[in-house]
Amino acid sequence: MAGVGDVASVLEIRVLDVDRAAEKAQAILAAAGDGFATTTWQDENRALFRALRLEKLVTAIFIGLITFVAGLNILVVLAMTVTDRAKDIAVLMSLGAYRAQVRNVFMLQGLAVGLIGTISGLVIGLCNLLGGWNLPPDSSRSSGVFSSVRNHFKRMHSTGSGLQLPL
Repeated sequence: MAGVGDVASVLEIRVLDVDRAAEKAQAILAAAGDGFATTTWQDENRALFRALRLEKLVTAIFIGLITFVAGLNILVVLAMTVTDRAKDIAVLMSLGAYRAQVRNVFMLQGLAVGLIGTISGLVIGLCNLLGGWNLPPDSSRSSGVFSSVRNHFKRMHSTGSGLQLPL
């Protein structure tokens, strides 16, 4: 095909420890001598790894923005509560409450809203992941990321084992 006849032009070698592939490639290159080249699976898939790193960065940015918007939402709700309760705050102050005490009431309210939202989000997410609810649709109707992750955790849960990576 390449005009060299009946000669092997590429050798593929599989190693048992994939984390030491670069080390093994250097040893093979040293043993083969001049005129040969080696590449590892990391070299062959460099563009894929770059894309995965970029995807991880974009995901982190989006999660950060979502968290920032949720924090602003809580701040606005608390500011509106203070505005709505201005008369009540004035009554408390005239009865002898300190500013720090009034501030602590609103800080505790904000903490409670944040904790309730976080805990309910975690519970809903875990129930969805472990198959308590079918949002998004289950794997019999979908082959998406959520259903494959859910199926992986179901397999782990049913076998009673720890972390398993599908090979």
